[in-house]
Amino acid sequence: REECTRIVTNRSAAGVVAKCQRLGIPIVFIPSKGRTGEEFDNDATQKFLEQKVELILGIGFMRILSPTFCEQWKEKVFNVHPSLLPAFAGGMDLNVHEEVIKAGVLESGCTVHLIEKDVDAGLIIVQKRCNVEVIETPD
Repeated sequence: REECTRIVTNRSAAGVVAKCQRLGIPIVFIPSKGRTGEEFDNDATQKFLEQKVELILGIGFMRILSPTFCEQWKEKVFNVHPSLLPAFAGGMDLNVHEEVIKAGVLESGCTVHLIEKDVDAGLIIVQKRCNVEVIETPD
């Protein structure tokens, strides 16, 4: 049985921080602002190794991970993408929802997939569908 033992974020004001504080889940902050992707990935890898992390789930994670990071953590890093991949791959956050609405699709959802060096190209683990109503907004 897996459990969430800590949250790692690059955004100290992320909504998940307050939730974790209420639940007593430790938070690890790894700053990314002003740093290269490689610097961030190296720092994250060091912290993950120190804490004996076995699985990583990226939710609302807005960075593209380096090929080196992806290879080192192969089949241990999952991402939640806000569309039914492969549709709207490569987009992030609200712009994915904007594109879904612009395209006029009647169904969207989210996808949990393995992270690979190619963005949003990893093995799809599960998808959850939802209807897109005419009155939808990206929010």
